[in-house]
Amino acid sequence: MNGFKISIALIGFFLSVPLFASESEFQDLNISDGKTPVVRNSDPAVARREDFISDGCEPELAAMAGEIVAGDVLPEISIRSVYSDPVRSPLRPSSTLSISTDVVDREEMEAIGARVVTDTIFFRPNVTVYSQGRKYRNMIYVRSETPAVVLDGASSGEDSRSLYTLPSETLDRIEIIRDSSALIYGRPGVGGVVNMTTRPIIDSTMMMIEGGTFATSNLHMNHSVKKENWGFSVDAQRSTTDGPSGMNSAEDTANFALRFQRYLRDDSYLKLNFQYDDIMRQIGNQTAPDTSTWTAAQKKQFAGQMANMSGWSFDPWNTIIANMEYHRNWTARKSTNFNFYRTDRNSTFRTLKGAPSGSDDITDGISVRHTMVSPDGDFTMRTGFQSEHWYCPTGKLYYTGKNDGAERRDYGLFIQGEKKLGSGWTVDAGIRRDHRHVITDSVSWGTNLKAVSDKWEDPVINWAAGIAREWQNVEASFRFGTGILKPMNSSATQDGSILRDEQQKQYNLGFLWKPPSGVRVNLNLFRIEKDDALVDDGTRMISAPGVVPQEWINTFRNDDLKSDGAEIDVQGEISRGLSLSLGYGIRNYSSSTNPSIQDLWPESNWNFGLRCERGRLKTAITTKYVSSFQGSRFLPVGLSLDLGDFVRTDITFDYLVNEDQSGEQRAYLVIQNAGDERYSTIPTYPDNGRKYLFGYKWLWR
Repeated sequence: MNGFKISIALIGFFLSVPLFASESEFQDLNISDGKTPVVRNSDPAVARREDFISDGCEPELAAMAGEIVAGDVLPEISIRSVYSDPVRSPLRPSSTLSISTDVVDREEMEAIGARVVTDTIFFRPNVTVYSQGRKYRNMIYVRSETPAVVLDGASSGEDSRSLYTLPSETLDRIEIIRDSSALIYGRPGVGGVVNMTTRPIIDSTMMMIEGGTFATSNLHMNHSVKKENWGFSVDAQRSTTDGPSGMNSAEDTANFALRFQRYLRDDSYLKLNFQYDDIMRQIGNQTAPDTSTWTAAQKKQFAGQMANMSGWSFDPWNTIIANMEYHRNWTARKSTNFNFYRTDRNSTFRTLKGAPSGSDDITDGISVRHTMVSPDGDFTMRTGFQSEHWYCPTGKLYYTGKNDGAERRDYGLFIQGEKKLGSGWTVDAGIRRDHRHVITDSVSWGTNLKAVSDKWEDPVINWAAGIAREWQNVEASFRFGTGILKPMNSSATQDGSILRDEQQKQYNLGFLWKPPSGVRVNLNLFRIEKDDALVDDGTRMISAPGVVPQEWINTFRNDDLKSDGAEIDVQGEISRGLSLSLGYGIRNYSSSTNPSIQDLWPESNWNFGLRCERGRLKTAITTKYVSSFQGSRFLPVGLSLDLGDFVRTDITFDYLVNEDQSGEQRAYLVIQNAGDERYSTIPTYPDNGRKYLFGYKWLWR
């Protein structure tokens, strides 16, 4: 609990900032031209320059911006309405349903020193990050559910590794969407959708150099050009780390991204995005737990797993993510968005025994979203379809070396609408139908493979609805949604029985208080009901007797679960230069067949953060506590270990070395897990402890 002590010790430093600011402390709003307000202010209530460039400025705002001069007293302007214009920005959730959407913006990412996406949303209430040394270094759960992952409106298919490998420096905004508009992104479940948006293109050049503990180094460069109706950006990054000595956790990652945008008349546009990742990742060694109470057979099985995995790695591990988005504004009240995407991931799996094996995992598809708004602006309807093709010629990604292959196509249709009823009332509803065609697949593992071909699965229908009411400073909403989760392999059980689909329902009652002070208080009460829930059930050996190396899989079982919970989130500027974030989440689980089901997930979590800006120095402290729970993954059948019960504290210091009209230079220090807590969220994989990262950043405008 050292992180908690450090948090308390540093709060006094932050609270030394004056709680009230004089008028002279407010910075001016500068105007570079008649269209683009340039805001040299970190206040989130004020528009940023890139907001207007990215989404287009309303004519009224553009006209007003052209008349602003230094010293004017301006009314407070909410940019949510511009961001959420359903015609110009069809991939953003409605501003009228903000209670159901959790947002992390660019300012917050920089303040907390986030390096990758998992760092960015870790400190949110009821968001849990599980860390391990395997193929998936990190896994994210929202309310203990797996969310769908979308980048610039394009589906990531079956694979969410981009949450770990995608640098947060390339992102502008991350939204966790739970309202019915989540249906337009793909087949969602009760975990919602994590929608990531890349940064807008502006004229700039950036170089960043970092170094830290565990022989960590990072070089990141970006060059962007923005003209009147087109722009491009080139981004390159190289990151290396050795990890703790003797833990086989070295990693070498190279990222390259190329983006192009062409702005057409009537605010239509064409965007091309290409990203390539080249990774060498060692599979971290497991740490032996206390086995004094284990049986001889359990000790033998676990010792075999540890010895068998020593020296494993993925080298190389390559990923290509590409998409082309064409957005056509037919009129001021009607638009169509076309998004063509492709993700190709391949890896070479190396062990100390036997020849290397490879895996190739390809997802490509198209999404079409048509948006219409009524003349009075009170009714918005979105409709469209999605076609997605998944192809894995080497067998499923999760178990390399299988030559049986897998291929399928998914087809989805959706319709979603929102209606403003007057007097602050809004209703929304949506329905989506997905139908999967299995071209080829297998329904078991190891020596018992059974081929499946040309099979149409039963259609899956998900729907969601809600009603919201807005007063002057308060909003309230009630939501209901359904989801269906199919097992990745229906025979991944201990006894070979067939797993059933998980049937999901979610209820959510939300309240949002927006006092004039600028602090936002968000409260959500929820209930999740799952029939035939897919629950971890230990591991099972699938390789034939005597085969080396041995092969194990994670197994599951069906169980009926209910989860009741709540989360409260407080954010805002409490005085000039001092911002607060405070959150608390709780979840209670019950099962008709397993009274100990509560132990499988953390029951509560809380987070606290302070961000302070004093002159040239920006500092931030962010803390999160996760309660205890138990896990059985990677353990012999019938065993579990105590996990969680930790406080993680991250601290950042950012100093503005120089700033002029041509750009700026900043030096910074990021301390992750400042309390050096060696906690685990997955059995036998503890956190590596405290990490320091020093950096220097040049930005030329």
